[in-house]
Amino acid sequence: MNKIKDPRIVIKFLIFANTLLKEKSWTISQYILESLIALVTKIASSLGPTFEEDKISQENSDLLYSELTHIISSILLFHRHRINGRHHLIIKTFISLISCLAKRKSSKSKTNQENDSSLLIPWLSTPCSVKGASDYSRLLSNLCEPPVQAIREKGGANNLVSSSAQAKRALAKHLMPLLLAYVYYGLHYTFVADIRDILSSGFYVLFDIMGADQLKTANAAMDGPSRVYFKALYDDYKKHGKWSDE
Repeated sequence: MNKIKDPRIVIKFLIFANTLLKEKSWTISQYILESLIALVTKIASSLGPTFEEDKISQENSDLLYSELTHIISSILLFHRHRINGRHHLIIKTFISLISCLAKRKSSKSKTNQENDSSLLIPWLSTPCSVKGASDYSRLLSNLCEPPVQAIREKGGANNLVSSSAQAKRALAKHLMPLLLAYVYYGLHYTFVADIRDILSSGFYVLFDIMGADQLKTANAAMDGPSRVYFKALYDDYKKHGKWSDE
């Protein structure tokens, strides 16, 4: 992306797009919908915009990040039926968004930092704040626990429950890359303590809907250190997540 004079230009555009998604959904074609998903993914990546002030303020960073999550939230809440069969697009966006919350470990050499561009988000000087982590955690809930109004089905409450379960099963098949990305960033980079705590509880919803076979497949795809990190996450889930109340 070319250099942009003011980050508020991007923020205002995202607010406008979100208004259309929520209030004037008939103006959003399938092409526009998928283009918005791709735009959010790009902004939250190394290909994102640069601004004349180079790195923008923490306040504007948080506001920009928040509006990115609002776009995806509105798509999940009001246009979910239109992304069936396109889960890979949304998962890619979630992976980009989580990279905005991580930071490099201080022990990494400068050479390694320069070679790894996955966290070189042009408009970020520091990771997004705790508010960003809360926004991301809510977005995970919207993804994995779709509200009734997001599920289109005829035939009454029983069919709605059935359709919700089917939607979760279909989604669960595509969650492994997101789980692997979370483990990767947590292991090779780092999250500020408060952000890590919020994300850990947010990722419980993935464990809730991923079956044992899918979790085993994810574990098999990891190297040794990643499996240790993953086991710690899963043990924490069993202590403090859904199972703790059963």
